[in-house]
Amino acid sequence: MMSASLHDASYRFDAYLRSSIVDLNNRAISYLQEGNYRSAVWDLERALERLEDPKIWYNSHPTHHLYNSQSNDCQPIFQVDDMAALRVQSVPIAPSDHNEASRSNIFEFYRRAFQIVSSRPEQCRIPPCSNLIVLKFNMAIAYHDDAIRRNRRSHFQKALDLYQDILNIMQDFKIRGHSLLLLAIGNNVGHIHAQLNNFPQTREAMHWVRELAMACREQASTVPYSDYTFFYKTVLIFNGNGLNIAPAA
Repeated sequence: MMSASLHDASYRFDAYLRSSIVDLNNRAISYLQEGNYRSAVWDLERALERLEDPKIWYNSHPTHHLYNSQSNDCQPIFQVDDMAALRVQSVPIAPSDHNEASRSNIFEFYRRAFQIVSSRPEQCRIPPCSNLIVLKFNMAIAYHDDAIRRNRRSHFQKALDLYQDILNIMQDFKIRGHSLLLLAIGNNVGHIHAQLNNFPQTREAMHWVRELAMACREQASTVPYSDYTFFYKTVLIFNGNGLNIAPAA
């Protein structure tokens, strides 16, 4: 009886942590929609701290354990086929006063964040790394947007690091991916490199977005049409054979 009570209490605490993570993420998006960068980053940092709680990784399902506790090198021991269980919707953030500078870039900043719309029961079945990816993406969007607004090179770099963190997580946990997420990362990485006049990296990002967009066109894709047309502009600009880009303003 005591064991069952402890299990129930642990499950309820896990559910509380998950719901608070969703609340913090979605409130951060509200701040981004108001152009309040600092408050958005604060809430996302708090959400990431709560996501570090081991109960979230161990309570939901035995295959959702983050690390193999029997191993000294702490390798991931579960695989996530895709992020379909995590229901999100992309929402626009506040427009920037520096849009014209952004448009001089061959890439246009994908100025949207991911709001989590999964219910509490759904959240309890979602691998925590999926939430981790969403939080890191929204944090990257916050830094990326602030870098444009205030011309802060260091925040461009922080955004790049966060985008790369997401790709590393997806590789480590063998997450097959979310087409819209991958297109957004490829596009925004290219936008940053073009802003910083890193031409080889810009070319690589353009190839990446082109291949992803072509794959989405040829296969059944869940990417909304409006988002797909946003990214397909890169395919129309760049035919894959060359890159002729002037320095970004």
